[in-house]
Amino acid sequence: MSLSEELSKRGVLCRNASIKGFFESPEVLLVLSLLNTIDNPSRDVYLAATLKSPIYGVTLDELLRIKRENPSGSLHSALKEYTEKHNFEKGKRFFADMEKFRSKAKICTCGELLRYVYSETKLLAIVGKEEKSRKNLLKLYDYALGFESGS
Repeated sequence: MSLSEELSKRGVLCRNASIKGFFESPEVLLVLSLLNTIDNPSRDVYLAATLKSPIYGVTLDELLRIKRENPSGSLHSALKEYTEKHNFEKGKRFFADMEKFRSKAKICTCGELLRYVYSETKLLAIVGKEEKSRKNLLKLYDYALGFESGS
C-alpha cells in the first residue's frame, strides 16, 4: 500500500503530486493529443500537437504553409487540401494512420487501441532511449486497462 493510501486510510488528507506530473509529461501529452485527434481530427490544438510530434515530424514552417492553404477552415481541412495539392508525404501517412486508428477505435477497447497505436507508430521505440518516458507510456497503457476494468 502506498504512503498516500495509508495516510488516507488514517483520515489524513493528501494528494499524490506524481499523478499530475505524469499527465503533464511530454510523451503522455503526445498520446493524449493523438487519442483526441483520433476521436475528432477537427480539433486544431490536438491535431497540431500530433503533427508536430516525432511520429509525423511536421515542422512549424510546414504547419504554417499548410494553414495558409485554407486560412478560414480547420487545420484538418487545410492539411487535406495541402496534402492533395502538394503530394505531402507526411500528410498522406497521417491520413492513412487516422483511417486505421479510427476504424480500430470503433471495434476495440481503449487498451487495445493504445497497444495498436503504440505498435503502428513505433512510439515505444521512439522514446525507448528515455527509460522514464517508456515507463510512462506503459503506465498509461496500464491506466487504460484499469479504466476498462472499472477501477
